[in-house]
Amino acid sequence: MWQLWEDLEEWSVFDRKGELGIFRARIFGEKVHIGYPLAQSMLTEQERKALPRIFYEMGFDPTSTPPADELARALRSPTAKLLLRSRTVRLVENRRDADLYTAMLGIVADELAEWDGDVDIGPSGLEKRIASANLRICLEVDGVSGRANASIRCKVNREFPEEGLILDVPSLNGRFRAEEYSDGWSLPIRSNDTEEVLDASSLNWYNGLTMRSSSSDWQLKLPGRRIRIFIEGTSEGIPGLVEIHALPQGQSFYLAYLENLCPHLERWTSSSQCQGFREFEDIQGLPSAWRFASVEEAIGDEGIKDFLSFSPSVRLRLMGGIRSNRGNNFFNFAPPISVKVDGGVSNLDLYCNDQLLPPHKSGGVFALPQELPTESRIVLEARSNGSVLVQQSLFLTGDFRPGLQGAGLSLDSTGSKIESDTDCLSIAGAYVRGRLPDQPDSVEELLEDLEAEVGNMRGFLIGKVPGQVVEWPSESLPSNWRPVWAIAKERRKRKVTFLGESLESSSPSLLAAMDKRKIRTWKQVLWYQRRQIDPPVLPAVCALWKQFQEVARNV
Repeated sequence: MWQLWEDLEEWSVFDRKGELGIFRARIFGEKVHIGYPLAQSMLTEQERKALPRIFYEMGFDPTSTPPADELARALRSPTAKLLLRSRTVRLVENRRDADLYTAMLGIVADELAEWDGDVDIGPSGLEKRIASANLRICLEVDGVSGRANASIRCKVNREFPEEGLILDVPSLNGRFRAEEYSDGWSLPIRSNDTEEVLDASSLNWYNGLTMRSSSSDWQLKLPGRRIRIFIEGTSEGIPGLVEIHALPQGQSFYLAYLENLCPHLERWTSSSQCQGFREFEDIQGLPSAWRFASVEEAIGDEGIKDFLSFSPSVRLRLMGGIRSNRGNNFFNFAPPISVKVDGGVSNLDLYCNDQLLPPHKSGGVFALPQELPTESRIVLEARSNGSVLVQQSLFLTGDFRPGLQGAGLSLDSTGSKIESDTDCLSIAGAYVRGRLPDQPDSVEELLEDLEAEVGNMRGFLIGKVPGQVVEWPSESLPSNWRPVWAIAKERRKRKVTFLGESLESSSPSLLAAMDKRKIRTWKQVLWYQRRQIDPPVLPAVCALWKQFQEVARNV
C-alpha cells in the first residue's frame, strides 16, 4: 500500500502539477497499514482553511517553526475552539494517543510552513485580506568590547514587495522602511526620514510590537517573549546572529532572557538537559533587565517547556531554486541548492535517493548533489540510527522550452537594437541567442572588456574583503585578490559592474584586511557614497550589492 500512496503523491504533485491540490504521503508512528489514511484525514478542508486565522492571532512565523508546546496552545486557544472540530481540540487537550498528538502537531506545522501570510480579518461579511509577516531580532555581538548591536528584519514567505514597505508604528515616532535583502529577508528596518537603522534594544522585547504599512495591506509582528533564541545567521545569509523560535538540536545557540527568569533557567542549565551554558557579563546594547548567554547544545527541554522547547517534528526546507509549479516542482536548470533541517536530533543524517549528504559547516544545512534526475521522484529522508524521521519528495521539470515567439526587439550587449536574423550574441526578454564570450581570467582582461563597454575606465575596483580596494588607474591592479565590483566614475551617477566569478563565491567577508586606511576607503565608496551609485539592475546581483553595503555600514 505504501507504494500506492507514494505514487498518488507523484501523480498529484508532478503529473497534474498541483491542479487538483497537493497530496503528501504522510505516515506517523509504527501504524504502517493505517498510518497513511489517518494522516490524510486528521484535518478537514474547512479546518485547513481556518488555520491561517489561528496562525495570525498567535503571531506565528511560517519561516521558523514554533515550539511544540506553543503550537499545541494555539490549537487549544478560544479562536481554535470556534474554528476547529471538537474532536481536533480534544486530541490536543488530552494527549491520550501520543502518536496521533505528534502527528497532528506535525501536520499543523507543515500547514504553517506553506502559509504565505495572507489572512482575512474583521467581522463576518466585512473581512479584509491582509498580508502578514514576522519581525525577527538580529544581533551583532562583539565579545571583546562586550557590545551587542540589535536590529530587526522582517522575513516573508512570499515575494518581497519590489518597492519595499513604508511602515507606521503607533508606539514610535516617524515612519520606517523595509527593503528587500535576499531570500525573503529584508534589510535592517530603518527610519524613512533619517535612514538610521532602528535600534531594536529600544523596543519592548517582552511585549513585542506591530508595524503596519501605510495602506494597511501589510502587517508585521514582533511577538513578545521572555526568552529569545539566536543562532548564527550563516545558513540564512544574514551577518551575525538571527532569532529563531524553537530550541535547535545538535548545534550551539544563544539566549537573551529577562533577569527574573534566572531561577527557572538555572534549574535547566545546571542539569544534564543543557550543555555548555555560559553567561556573558555586562553585555551592553540589550534592553534593560535582559541578560545574554551561549549554550553549546540542548539535550532536552524537560522542566523548561513553559519558556523553551523543541520543534514539534523534523522539517525539511528547500533553499534556492526556481519553482516550475505548485508543490516541490523546480526547473532542472535551477534546482534547490541545499536543504535546511529544522528540529531533529544531534545525530541526524540526510539522504537524497539513498545517498548520504555531507553536512554543511552551518548547523542543519546539507548541500544537494550537483546532478539530480529529471522527470522522476527525488526522495529526501532525514534518518536517525537507521529510522526515517521525515521524508519529502522533490521533482525537477525538464520540458521547459524557451523560444522567441515573434519578439519584436533584440538587443546586443550594449543595449543597442540589432536585426533579429544576425548570428551575434543578442537578448530578447528572457531569451538569449548566440554564444556567450569566454570569461576573462586576469584583472587586466576584465578591465579591457569593461573599458570596451564603458569607455576609459576610471574609478574603483572592490574586493569582497573590507579593505580590498584600488583606485584605477592611479593605483596598481590587485595581484592577490579578484575584484567583485568595478565602480566607474561618471559625471553625475557612478556605474557599478559585477566582475566576480559567480554570485555564490562573491559574498562579502566579515573579516577585514589589516590596512585601516584601505578599510576606510572601502567603506567610503560602498556606504557613504552609495547614493551616488546606480545599483545593479538584475535582482540577484542587486541583492549581493546590498549585502556589500550592509557589511560596509558595520565595518
